[in-house]
Parts: sequence; structure tokens; C-alpha cells
Amino acid sequence: MPLFRWAIEPIKNMNLTSKTIHFRKAIRGSFTLWDLIAILVVFIFAGAWYAVIHTGERGRIACCASNLRILGEATQSFADEHQSELPAAIINLGKTQIWDMALIPYLCPNLTNAKSIYAKNQLLSKAQHFFLCPSDTINRKSPRSYAMAGRDMSYGWPPTSGDDTGLGILWDNRTVSILHDEDLITKADKDFDLLPRIKQSLLLKPAGTLLITELVVPDNILAQPNSARVLAVNDQQTGMDLISTHFHSGKFNYLMADGHVELLAADQTDGSDGKSHTIWTVNQNN
Repeated sequence: MPLFRWAIEPIKNMNLTSKTIHFRKAIRGSFTLWDLIAILVVFIFAGAWYAVIHTGERGRIACCASNLRILGEATQSFADEHQSELPAAIINLGKTQIWDMALIPYLCPNLTNAKSIYAKNQLLSKAQHFFLCPSDTINRKSPRSYAMAGRDMSYGWPPTSGDDTGLGILWDNRTVSILHDEDLITKADKDFDLLPRIKQSLLLKPAGTLLITELVVPDNILAQPNSARVLAVNDQQTGMDLISTHFHSGKFNYLMADGHVELLAADQTDGSDGKSHTIWTVNQNN
């Protein structure tokens, strides 16, 4: 022990006038306490800004995907009660039913037992947020951010797996005529279940077939036929440009017919990248 004390004693008694000590004094003299506090505040605000811009949008994307999964579950519940048939996107025969209203009873199971208009409105208000993407910032009453992948009825009926079209049927005075039943317009106005629907068994690859996706445009309103269907990614991109090019980082959430959700860029859905088949059609040969 005395040996160690002898070894370090000269160091303890050194005259602190070396260049190292002068450098340390210079560093201490460069930053005051207030300087350090200011630097800390800048770092805090920079971190908060990053969180709002990046983490915030990721959270909104996740919430949007959750909404679509819930709508997928409601669609499956509808199919379970309708011989494995999917709801039509739009029925407009005097009376009107849109796909969102067809799903409402499965989102609000107590709706049929509501005794008053007030009680019904309360239940509907609770279900409405499932139809709104949190990144949808267009100001409108009763917004709806989603639409069914539209079906081109010019392909006729019944659909086949070779049809280059989607799942969202439109039944109105014009399209019902392809069924060759003149009385059906009058009958179906009283009972929508008389109209045919697309069966789930038609879909050879449900995991690759688009059911519902995002369409953020001013006229996409809950329970209204306008924008209840979306026919192509071009329509989606037009809507996105109205809000921000940063919407979902340039991508969209897509609910597939099997109930899972994917976040994809436009060229990953329509085959324009030359690699993937289109998810907008029941034709799985694309």
C-alpha cells in the first residue's frame, strides 16, 4: 500500500497548468447553464415534431386498418345470415340501401330493439366512427372514408371468375333489367333480399380480392350512394391529392374478402408494376 501511495502522490500534487486543464476551462466557459437548457429544449421539440409527423400518421394508419377489419367482420356476419352472400354496394329502386347501412345492424346489435328515434340515433352515432379514417380531414357532415370495389354491371349476370370487375354491385332501374324480370323492380323495392348477390364461393382467392378500400372525397357521405363504390386506383389518388400527398405515406389500406387488411401503394394493386395481379377483380387469372 505505501508503494501505491508513493506512485500517485506526485500526480495529486501536480501544478494544474497543463494544456489539458486550459482546454477544459475553455469548454466550461463556452456553454452556460442557459445554453445547455436551450439545447435541451430544441432536442425535445425536435423529438416531439418527429413523433407527431411520423408516429402520429402510423397510429392513424393502424386505426384505419382496425376500422376496416371491423367492417370485414360485419360483412362476414351479413354473409352468415344471407347464405354466404356479400351485400350489394348500392340498391337504388325507389328505396335505397347502401353497403354501410347493410352493415350497421351488425355493428349495432341493439339497433333493432331501439324504442325511439333518439335511441336509434345514439346507436348510429356510435357506429359512425368505424366508417371514418382518422387521416380523412375533409370537412363534411356524416363522413364516410371507405367504398366497395365497384362491379361493372355491363358484364351481365351471373358473374364468373373470368369477369374483369369487382364485388360492389349496383342495382337500379337500369341494371335490374339484365335479370329479365320486369316485376322485380317493384318487388325488390319492398324486399331487397329478392335481388341476387355475389356468393363468397365465387371467389377463388379471397385473400387477393379487394372488398372495401379508402376513397377520401367530399361527396363520400354515410348512407349516400355517391362514392359508395370505387372503380380504380385513379379515383383514390384524386381524392388523396385533395388532402395531402403525405396521406398514409402515399398508400391506402385495403380490406380483402377474407377479412385481412393490407397497406399497399397503388401500383401494388392494379398490376401496373408488372409484377402483381390486380386485386380489383374477381378474375384471378390476371
